[in-house]
Amino acid sequence: MITQRKRRKHLRPWVTVTLLIVIMCIIFSALFIFTRCGSEPAEEKKPPVTDITPEAPDIPDTPIEPEVPEIPEEPNETRLTFVAFGDNLIHSSIIEDGERLAKEAGKSEKYYFDPMYENFKDIVSSADIAFINQETPIAGPDYPHAGYPQFNTPEEMGDTLIRLGFDVINTATNHMLDCYDKGLLYHRDYWESKADLNVFQVGSYKDKEDYEKIKVYEKDGVKIAFLGYTYSTNGISTRAGSDIYIPYINNEEMVRKVKEAKEIADLVFVSMHWGWEDSFDTSYEQRDAAQALVDAGVDVIIGTHPHVIQEMKWKENAEGHKTLIVYSLGNFISTMYYPWNMFGGYLSLDIVKDDMGARVENPLFNPTMCHYSMQRRELKMYTLEEYSQALYDTHGTTLKSSAYSYDKMIAKVKEYIPEEFLTDYFKNYKAE
Repeated sequence: MITQRKRRKHLRPWVTVTLLIVIMCIIFSALFIFTRCGSEPAEEKKPPVTDITPEAPDIPDTPIEPEVPEIPEEPNETRLTFVAFGDNLIHSSIIEDGERLAKEAGKSEKYYFDPMYENFKDIVSSADIAFINQETPIAGPDYPHAGYPQFNTPEEMGDTLIRLGFDVINTATNHMLDCYDKGLLYHRDYWESKADLNVFQVGSYKDKEDYEKIKVYEKDGVKIAFLGYTYSTNGISTRAGSDIYIPYINNEEMVRKVKEAKEIADLVFVSMHWGWEDSFDTSYEQRDAAQALVDAGVDVIIGTHPHVIQEMKWKENAEGHKTLIVYSLGNFISTMYYPWNMFGGYLSLDIVKDDMGARVENPLFNPTMCHYSMQRRELKMYTLEEYSQALYDTHGTTLKSSAYSYDKMIAKVKEYIPEEFLTDYFKNYKAE
């Protein structure tokens, strides 16, 4: 027993050391594993390293222009403004008032008419094409200046119209032979001499050959042919053997010339001196001639002579072509005695030409008023919109008739001119 205990006691230190060594190995192994797996993250897989220096671009010999976005083409359109005025009817009282104005202004000329028209200077001059019916002939110095019944208008009136900006002058009227052949030729030649100012007359012709040359007004590439006709020359004829050609209204002849005009122009405008004086209603002869022109394809008919306003309308032919008809613009300036002769109107519209052709748009009837004093002097033209009852109360026509008023003039305009052709002022006007 004693011997055995001694042997175990002798072996214990080695066992203890061995156990300690084993335990320490286990601990170190655990620490090593913990450190590798817990404290240090796994190494990320990185892409292979490459050379990141950019290569020089391959520059072509010819620089490449940047691509420009395509811009849609604008319509090829030309737009012109056109105005047409009625009868410029120069009575003796207008001539005498023009003489007064020349003296007051210190003019070297005997007559000066510009102040009478000054309210229309901008309207006429700003239009691309301006037309007027020169009712009375400028017959020259071989005849005295005179008013009704056989007129001879001073040249100074023509000069005034040119300064205002009128381009096309109609001379085909019932007064064109008031001073016979000689006076008519002077009238024609006066206007023809203004061609360098881009002004021409239509309606007076020295012979048939002259008549056959259709007058075409060209502006910005748009061509408008003008024809002019009259119903009468007040019973005065050209002298025997005269070559002068008078363009009387004749349906067959007018249709022939319209067809010729359509071959050389974009649009055809016809001035018609026709109808009954002082009648707001159109005559059968007017309507018959208008229908012939509509059927022939005329674009605009400008009516003059009745000295009062008449109907305005569109009319379409069998081919669907629309014609604008103004049967009468009434008087522009005159000193006729009655109030219904003193208000008229001017036509305004747009002439449009594009890839679809030429046409007229936006037609308007713009009422006007001619004012004169109780002595038939102090002539002044107004738009009816800027006129007033107070001015009308001082008008010389009130000596002949008290039947009219400012409100009644506007009522007449609205009675004969459809609303589609009136400005908002007249559409909305309410009598007081």
